[in-house]
Amino acid sequence: ETHSLEEAGRKQSDVTQEMERTLKKLEEKEESCKHKAEFLLQKGRCLNVTPDFSAVAEECLSRTVKLEPSLVEAWNLLGEQYWKKGDIAAAKNCFTGALQQNKNKVSLRKLSMVLRQLPAASGDEHGKRVLESVDVARQAVQLDVDDGTSWYILGNAYLSLFFTCGQNPQFSQQALSAYAKSVTCSPEMHYNRATLFQYEEMFGCALTGYSRAAALDPNWDEPPERERQLLEYLEKVTQLAQNKGKVKARRLKMMLSGLSMSPLGPCSSPQFRSPSGRIGSLEPRSFSSLTHGHMSGVAAVGKVVFSLAPEGRMAFTFGMVDSEETCIVVMVYNTADSWGVLIGDSVVIPEPNVKRHSIEHKDKVSICSLFTICTTLGSLTFPRPLHGRRLISKAYEWTLLCYSSLTGRSKTSTVRFLFQSATSSRVNEPDQRLKLGATFIFQIFESPKVCSCFRFFCKYCLLFMNFVTAGSILELFHN
Repeated sequence: ETHSLEEAGRKQSDVTQEMERTLKKLEEKEESCKHKAEFLLQKGRCLNVTPDFSAVAEECLSRTVKLEPSLVEAWNLLGEQYWKKGDIAAAKNCFTGALQQNKNKVSLRKLSMVLRQLPAASGDEHGKRVLESVDVARQAVQLDVDDGTSWYILGNAYLSLFFTCGQNPQFSQQALSAYAKSVTCSPEMHYNRATLFQYEEMFGCALTGYSRAAALDPNWDEPPERERQLLEYLEKVTQLAQNKGKVKARRLKMMLSGLSMSPLGPCSSPQFRSPSGRIGSLEPRSFSSLTHGHMSGVAAVGKVVFSLAPEGRMAFTFGMVDSEETCIVVMVYNTADSWGVLIGDSVVIPEPNVKRHSIEHKDKVSICSLFTICTTLGSLTFPRPLHGRRLISKAYEWTLLCYSSLTGRSKTSTVRFLFQSATSSRVNEPDQRLKLGATFIFQIFESPKVCSCFRFFCKYCLLFMNFVTAGSILELFHN
């Protein structure tokens, strides 16, 4: 805080040199020092300024607490040495011992940190320790509401609670509020807050935070790496959204021709319960009519045109286009590694949380101009299923096997080709191929037993929520 950014790279070497000078002066006065415990405390404090464990510091501070158990600072410094050594349980005992002597904000801050690092037998046990960590950090703030370091530790505790207990938005807001009251300028604070900004989709603030952390600690590789990853992600997503996933115009029109705004799956039911708790059917809206914020009573419907697998701490991202060919970016949180969508899948997002982004960073002007929806996996509805082509291909096999067994005919190669081609990702519009295959069956096979084939086929289409295809087949069947 008292040095320029240009001097940040020399911080560790300057601290080491100052520590050696101070130790030399202390040793010169050792014989004249009347209070042995005080001398050992000062020596241990001097050796504790480096980030590495010091056996000499541990010995000095251990002797200090034996000579003067009431020295709270000695307990705190000894706890830090055990912490650096990797003995978290011993560090916790030291901070607890300091609090037994006197309740103080430093010991409470240290205890809050070590509680989150204690090994846990289960996730529930770890969650309880994180909650305890938040409570201890609150106590430190209550002792001195003007202490910026205590607010910083409380922000870190809420940050851990956010990632440990289901990413509750309330915890993220509490963390950001605590960071705002902290006057700490450490690179760790800027980095932690930038991580939270990224999850809150405040990308401009996240980039600034990573950049600031990198400037304050040039020897720390992670902040500039996270800044680079986020920049690349935003540039890639922006380009894909502008190009509609590079889907060719003809294929896009065919994809959108099968997009109906009426079949919303469960979202069209009057008994549908939205993520916000609202009960009732949702109204489909075009993307251009969506406004910033939470859209209550509304559903966003579109076709997937691109997807990006999550890298690092990025959300699973895909783009979808509505009937007006407006492209929107969807960020899905809390997904499994095996989860994904395919180009051409129809997706319904009930009551979307919409954000508009226009980001500038450093020398790059307007690197990102995005229209996004953030959601969780449980909020998505698929009128057509994930990996639908692979699932429905089983229905084609059942249809052909059923026809062969009922009619005794085996000349189904043409129909099999049409049905199997519908599962290919290279086909412009699979539903068109399915309709063609169904029409071809009626033309070449005049048998009442064909009805059984189509009952099987429509059963599977409905089971896998391919309402468009099932409706087309049923229409041909009734005609």
